[in-house]
Amino acid sequence: MDSQKILQTAKNIVTNRFFIVTVVFVLWITVIDDRNLARNHELAQKNADLEAQYREYERKIEDTRREIENLNKAEYIETIAREQYTMKKDNEDIYVVTQK
Repeated sequence: MDSQKILQTAKNIVTNRFFIVTVVFVLWITVIDDRNLARNHELAQKNADLEAQYREYERKIEDTRREIENLNKAEYIETIAREQYTMKKDNEDIYVVTQK
């Protein structure tokens, strides 16, 4: 008798209109709709990646601006010429040190 009562209660819950509408609504939001939860999570992750990439580009732009400002200084140009192009003054000797 007890199992019959449980089955009847379950049948009443499942056939309830509000329960059916709620189940359909939850399925619609989570699976069926174009903007479902999985897609929202995917787009949020992509947005976070793009924001990180944006911050990286902003940092690179700031570094380039500093580099441009430094290119107006004769000391900086001399440093770049010595380090990157191994240029020297007439009275200097250059020693290239390499690591094994």
